Parts: sequence; structure tokens; C-alpha cells
Amino acid sequence: MGTGKLFPVRNFTPIDYRAGAQNWDAAKDDLDRIYFGNSQGLLSFDSRSWNLYHNSNYTAIRSLLYDAATRRLYAGGSDEFGYFKIDEITGNLHYVSLLPTIKSNVMPLKEVWRIFKFGKNVWFQCDNHIIIYDGTHSRVVKVAGKILTSAMIGGRLYYYNQRDGLCYLWGNRSYRIGGDALSGKRLCAILPYTNGDLLLVTAYDGLYIYHNRTITPYQCDINDFLKTNQAFCAETNGRQIVIGTVNSGAVIRNIADGSNKFVNVFTGLINNTVLNAEFDSSGDVWLMMDNGISYVIYNSPITNLFGSTNIYGAGYASLQLGSLLYFGTNQGLYSTTYPVQSLPRPAAATPLLKGQIWSIDTISGDLFVSGDRGVFVKSGGTMSQIKGLDGAWSVCPLSAHSDMAIASTYEGLYLLRRTGSTWSLAWRIAGFSESSGKILEDSNGFLWVSHWLKGVYRLSLSPDMKRFNEVKLFNHTNGLVVENNATLQLLDGVLIISTDAGFYRYDSKSDRIVPYQPANDLFGHRHLRVFESPQRNFWALSPQFVLSALADSHGNYAIDSVSFSPLANKLIPGFENVSFTRAGMVIASNQDGFYEIDPRRKPVGELSDTLFVSRVYAPHDSLVYLASRRPRELKLPYEQNSLKFEFVSPEYRAENAVLYSCRLDGYDKDWSSYSLNQVKEYTNLPEGDYRLCIRSINTYTGAKHQSVLQFTIRAPWYRNAFARTIYFLLALAIMVYCYKLLRDYSRRSAQRVYQKKEEELTEMKRQNAEEALRKDYEIAHLKSEQLEHNFKHKTEELSNITLNLIRKNEILLDISNHLKKLGTTIQSRNTDEASRQVVKLQHLIRENISHDDDWRNFTKNFDIVYDKFLQRLMELHPDLNASDLRLCAYLKMDLSSKEIAPLLNISFRSVEMARYRLRKKMKLDRSISLTDYLQRL
Repeated sequence: MGTGKLFPVRNFTPIDYRAGAQNWDAAKDDLDRIYFGNSQGLLSFDSRSWNLYHNSNYTAIRSLLYDAATRRLYAGGSDEFGYFKIDEITGNLHYVSLLPTIKSNVMPLKEVWRIFKFGKNVWFQCDNHIIIYDGTHSRVVKVAGKILTSAMIGGRLYYYNQRDGLCYLWGNRSYRIGGDALSGKRLCAILPYTNGDLLLVTAYDGLYIYHNRTITPYQCDINDFLKTNQAFCAETNGRQIVIGTVNSGAVIRNIADGSNKFVNVFTGLINNTVLNAEFDSSGDVWLMMDNGISYVIYNSPITNLFGSTNIYGAGYASLQLGSLLYFGTNQGLYSTTYPVQSLPRPAAATPLLKGQIWSIDTISGDLFVSGDRGVFVKSGGTMSQIKGLDGAWSVCPLSAHSDMAIASTYEGLYLLRRTGSTWSLAWRIAGFSESSGKILEDSNGFLWVSHWLKGVYRLSLSPDMKRFNEVKLFNHTNGLVVENNATLQLLDGVLIISTDAGFYRYDSKSDRIVPYQPANDLFGHRHLRVFESPQRNFWALSPQFVLSALADSHGNYAIDSVSFSPLANKLIPGFENVSFTRAGMVIASNQDGFYEIDPRRKPVGELSDTLFVSRVYAPHDSLVYLASRRPRELKLPYEQNSLKFEFVSPEYRAENAVLYSCRLDGYDKDWSSYSLNQVKEYTNLPEGDYRLCIRSINTYTGAKHQSVLQFTIRAPWYRNAFARTIYFLLALAIMVYCYKLLRDYSRRSAQRVYQKKEEELTEMKRQNAEEALRKDYEIAHLKSEQLEHNFKHKTEELSNITLNLIRKNEILLDISNHLKKLGTTIQSRNTDEASRQVVKLQHLIRENISHDDDWRNFTKNFDIVYDKFLQRLMELHPDLNASDLRLCAYLKMDLSSKEIAPLLNISFRSVEMARYRLRKKMKLDRSISLTDYLQRL
């Protein structure tokens, strides 16, 4: 019913995708992103990140269909149908409801369970309606009774309801087909089958076939399984059929050979209730579960012998002997029939021994098992322990002695000997005390043992087999470049040594270790454990590599370093081991137990041939770009010049299978190193055009891809074309302004130079004038000094004249007075002549006093000294006479009345009277002093 393979399964829980537990349908777009109809909305997954979207009424998404022609993702929900499209503005998926395209009111639609496309029309199957959308309008076909399932096959829509049975829709009419064979049965799937037949899957009654217009039961070995576990859904890709059940996962049936493979919780599914199934382009199967999503890697060449629920422990050794497969783990030794049965649950293995098992060998048809408890031998159907050995690594047969073997143990090397059909311990071989692991014999009869630090030892047994005659260490001194972690193995009959520097062999002629070029040419200079199959194919393993070298019909080897690489990180370092079955299969020990490898089967290839930038985020995590097969032109404002790019090459079969490298042309000098990092951030990018180049390596398939995203960072508003025009105009205006400014400045400079010269000339003139003035001043000063000297002279002269006049007048007056007295005396004596003479003299004296010529000189000098005082006085007081002027002159000179009287030839009293009369002529107020008035004038 079901044999062999338990396929690798990847499970995704609601915790992983952060949405509802139930998933109802799946679809993939042209970038190989997969979408799931979830109980909370639409889930998208690109093998890296999950996203959740909603339809207009936020209900569960029951059905999906991706239309590559329109790039629409049609979705059906509860009382809702429509499609999602990429919003060119926000980059998000935007839902468009198609309910308004229905003219008549057909609500409630209830659930929309299936979506199909044929030609230009899209068909939506609801509980009681079929809606046909032509791209603009929708028409509704009412169906009596609830539709349980439907399918679009050959352009014809088939459906099934319990009232009418199996029908197909033609136009607006339904036609019943197949009779009553399905009456009362619950049909859950209608599938295209061979020769144009229809395969009908019922929930409780197994499979039926529609052939030649007749429905009959389809005799099949999985009918009982389906009846027992309630079939719920089914899907086909033309080569296989997958049928999901409620109680026991799914069964995948190969249409060509009728073989069945079961997947359930025992083989790795997240649970046993499958709500829907979908094949992808690689032939692997997505299962939409009641509590998550499971991905069954159906086409993998690597399958798990005991499923994800392996209870036997980590695998270390295996060997097929007859129809049984023996395998040793860290828990013990087990056996099971081979091929391993999986109907529908992996067959249980039979436990034979407990404890750590290191190796399983055969010698002369007997099975040797080495482990932590020692060496056990199975001979003639019984398992027995060789006494005296507590722990052993392996057993090596001796080619020259078929009844002897060497046991490599924790404590040294021991000789085992067969007596009859019984093996027993002979003795410990002396002469070698180093800790040893696996021991091998070469074609010359030498025994070889590797040491994890020192290199390798060559041992030569003595004729009595009790000791080693020769123990020689081979290390860097005799050709072994790398000594530590060297391992021994037989390759094409040649004992080889594998190191980190490559492969070596022993050369007997030079007694040295020399490179073994055939292995280095085949596998490269790596440290690998190499195993040879009976078909002379080679397998080389390490924690980094799983390589196969398969021979063709001409004996040429083709190296495959990719197909089986997912197994590498599951190997146990230092204990890599494979065994070969008679059917040509490879059993690989690993941490999860044991994997079976089919060398003839390769991964179908890429799920996707795409590598693309999935999302671009601007500052504050705002989404500005969502991947598209026809990417829109990405032009971003300068404010969004700090960007985060997420890129992906979808690979769902293995986690972290794709390595990425990127480079931003014109910004990065070189490619970044390959890593699992799928995010690259750039901050503060200058404006301009950019090309983000990304490349990937798929370690699962070896495929390499490259992709480019072009984008533009616009200049900021102050550096855009309009701003540059403004700046140009401003610059031009500034240049014109500067030109005018320079021109004006030149003019002003010239003017300043001219003015400066004028000023210098003026200054020179001024200095010359000042010099002239200084000279004039000096001249004037000299003149002034001369004038002052003259003034002093005149003043002195005037004073002298005045004083002389006073003295003269006083003398004359005195003479006159004496003559007067003399005249009186003469008169008294009557001397007439004498009297006359006296009178004559008096007259002459008075005349000299009054008409002295010195007055003219006085007035002349007086006007010089007092700046034409008398002239100005006459102008102010024209009615003054000569006596008044003379009085004023004497008052100006600050002479007293006593001093004036002789000058005027009058008495003191007469002077006072004259002063009084003068005040009246001048009309001076009493409060004004005559002398002060004349002094101020």
C-alpha cells in the first residue's frame, strides 16, 4: 500500500505567520510568492516574510486564483468576492470588491469556495450560486441545493450537490450526468484523470471514476484508508494526486505506477487535518491545515527513513544485510525490514542492543557491532557479546587470516579469533598504546591508525600476532602536511588519508606520504570522508559538503555538489557515515537519525527563477515599493533618501538556503560578501539615478541569479530644475547687479581718485593758501606789531602832547595869572604902557591856549589810536561842536575834570558844566554815565 520514503516537511505555525489557524486555499504569483486564504484574511509569503491583508468585510478567505494576464489575485470569502491588486502609489495589496458588478440582489452569497478561469471569464463557486465575471459585469446562476465541490475541466464547469448529483454548467443551464451512483454520498473533489476520465473523491466512500458517461467505484488500494479517515480535499498536477483527510494527513499517489506515499503527524505534518492541497511548479505539495501550513518536499532525493518523530536517536552506522536494515544510534542497535514501510505510519524497528553504537561491520557473513559496551557479533541468527572488551570503535578483518580480526577499542588494539562459528577475544596486541579510532589494512598487510593530533601510524604485526614489530608515525617530517584530524579510508582499493590540505596516500618506494591526485582532482583539496558504493560511485561528506561522484557508462565521474547539500548541516562532525543498499540507495547517518538518498533522483530545479527586491522602505518604515514582475519606475523625493531594501529569491524547500550579495552602483566600491542577510540600508543618498544590483546563490540547487532595481532620488526643492532656473536667474541678476555694482564702484573709484586728486590739489591750494595766510599773518602780525608799536608810539605821543598841552597851558595860565597880578599892580601904579603890554601878553597867551596847532596833531593821532572815534561820534551826534568833541576826546582818554580844565583853558567848574551840557546834547539818561558811554562807543 505504501512503502519507502518519508518526505522532508516544513511546517509553518500560526505563531510563524501571525494569523488565524485555519488555511483554505493557496495560489502563487508570477514572482513565485505564495498566497494563502486564511481564516483572518490573505497571507502572503515570499520565503522570507509573511504579510496579512484583508478583504472589504474582513472575513476569512476561502478561495484564491492568480491571473497572470491581469496580475490580479482573485479571492472569495464570506458574502464577498473580488480581487487584490498592487497599489502603484503605496505598493500594498489593495482589495477591489466585485459585488457592485452584480445587477440583481442575490445576497446572501454565503461562502465562495472555488475560483476558476476559462477564456476571459472568471467563475466563482458559492454555496448556492455560480457567479461568472467577464471583466466588467457579473451574472449569477442559481443552483438548487448546496454545491459541495466543483472543478473547471476542459472548459466545462462541473459541480456536485446532493440533490442533483454530478452536473455541469452550460450557459445558464445545468445538466445532470452519471446517474445515481453517487446518490447519498458526499463528494469532496472532482479531478481530471487519464484518458479524459474524471476521478471523483468522496468523503466516506472512497474513489469513483466517471468513464463513458457512467460513474463506477474505482478499485484502489487506498480506498479503505480514505473511508476510514474521511477524505476532505484533493488536487492533481497530472502526475500525482494528493488527497487530504480529516483524521490522517494526506496520501500522495503516483498516477503512473500506482505507488502511494503517506504524510501525517508521524512523518512530520503539523497536524492530521488537511483542508486543501496545492502542487507547486517543482511538484512539491502545499497542504493547508486546520492549524497551520505544511510543505511536503515530495520531489526531494533525500527522505527521512523514520519521519520527524524519530524515536531512535542520532544515527552513527547502518548496514543492509539480507532483507533487514541494521542501524546504530546513540541509543542502541535496531533492525527493520527494508525498504522501510510507511503505511500510513512508519513501521516500528526492532531494538537489538542498548547503548552508543559506533560502527557496524561484516566479516565472512557475520555482523560485528562496535559500541560503548564493547563488540557484539551476530552469527547464525543470534547476537552475542565478545567477553573482555568494554568499549570498541570498530573491527577490521585481516586479509591473510579469514578467521582473525583486529578490534580497535578504547584501551588499545585486540586480536579476535573465530573458532568454529564463535568469535572470541584472543589477546591484546602489545607495542602500541596510543588512543585509536577506526583501523584499516592496506594491500601490503600493514595496519593504519590515525591520531587526531599527531598524524597517522603504520603498524606491522609480528608473525605470532601478539605484538607490533614496527610502529612508524607519519607526520610533516615525512610528507603529511596537515597532521591533526587526519582520517583513513579505502578508495578504489587504495588506502588514502584525508586532511584539510586534501588527499594523500602512502608511497612505498619513497616511504613517504604523497598527495593522491585522483581524489584531489575529483573532490578538491578538502577534508572529506569518502565512501565507495558497490557500483563504484563515490560519496564524500563533511559538515560543509555532501558531494557525489557518479560514474557514467564510460567510467567518467560527474561531481554533484548541490543536490544533496541540504544534508550537510545535519551530519555529526567526525562521525560522517553512509552505507549502500542493494537497490543502489544511500543511507546517511545524521543527527535526525537516518536519511535515504536516491542518487538517480535530483531536485526538480528552481521553484523560482527570480531574484527581486521585494520591498523598499523609506524613513519611518513607510513602504514605497512592492515587488512586481513589471516594476514601476521608482522615483523618490529627496526627503526619502534613506532607504531600506529587502530582496528575496523564493526557496521554500529549505530554510536559509539562499545567500545574497549586493552592490549600489556609484556608491559601493565592491559587492558585499555572500550572506543570509536579505536587507540592505543606505542613508543620506545624494540625488541622482541609482542601480541596486543583487545576486544570489541557492545552496539547495546551486542556481545563481542576478537582478537590478533602478531608482531615482529627486533633488530637493532647492536643487530641482525649477530651483536651478531660479538660481540661474538670480545668479544672472546678481551678475548684472555685480557688473553694475563694479561699474559704479569703478566710477566711484575713479571719482574718488579724481576727488582725491582734487582734494589733494585743494589741499595743496589750501596749504599754499595757509602758507600764504601764514605769511600774510606773519606780515599782518608784523604789521600789527608795527601798528601796535605805532599805536603805542602814537599813544605815547598823544599822551605826551596832552601832557605837554596841560603843562603848557598850566604854565601859560600860571603866567597869565602872574601877569594878571602884575597888571593889577601896574594899573594901580597907572602905568598905561605897561598895562597895555600886559594885556597884550595875556591875550597872546589865551590865544595860544585856545588855538594851539598841536590840536590838529592831537586829533589826528587820537583817531588813529581810537579808530576814528571822533568821526563816529559826529555821526551819532552831529550837533556837537569842536569844544564838545574836545571834551569827549579827553573823556575817552579817561582824563579827569581837573586834568581837562587846563586843556580847555577853563575852570574845573566850567568843565563840570560843560559835561552837563554835553549829556543834554547827547540825550543821555541819568542812569548812564557819560564816561562809560564814551568808553563803550
